[in-house]
Amino acid sequence: MYQKIYPLLFRYLYRLSKNEEASKDICQEVFMKLYSEINKGNKIEFIKSWLFKCATNNFLNKVKREQIVKFEEYTEANEYRDPQNPEEIFIKDENLKCIAYAINKLSPIEKQLIYLYQEDFSYAEIAMITGIKPNSVGKTLSRTIQKVTSRLHKTKSYELFR
Repeated sequence: MYQKIYPLLFRYLYRLSKNEEASKDICQEVFMKLYSEINKGNKIEFIKSWLFKCATNNFLNKVKREQIVKFEEYTEANEYRDPQNPEEIFIKDENLKCIAYAINKLSPIEKQLIYLYQEDFSYAEIAMITGIKPNSVGKTLSRTIQKVTSRLHKTKSYELFR
């Protein structure tokens, strides 16, 4: 379970914080807490969701205590690059910059929704992790995606043709 969930949890935390050490520390703390809860005999029904909720709360607590930087700007991910085609590389880089710009304009909770959705969490799981009402997750996520899409259209219109 650790080997399967750790990379997902780390990636989620790193996207929020852009702080590798803080992300590793939070992952370690969360898995230790899980181990402790299981040893106490507490039953955890949805372990993956529980871990992400714990990690989110831990992250937000550290942000409040200013132990780690607040939500950093999203930057383009390390993508596979085909050295044979520089034109495609340029287009992909420009598209990633536009996406990064659109995501950076989102609120912290909207960023969380996007990242959790990318990790294939169900709406019920996203509700549990973020504390948003289950009935509101779909609508909020839909509005967030619309914001990103709208900003992408505006960005491509102005940024790509400067």
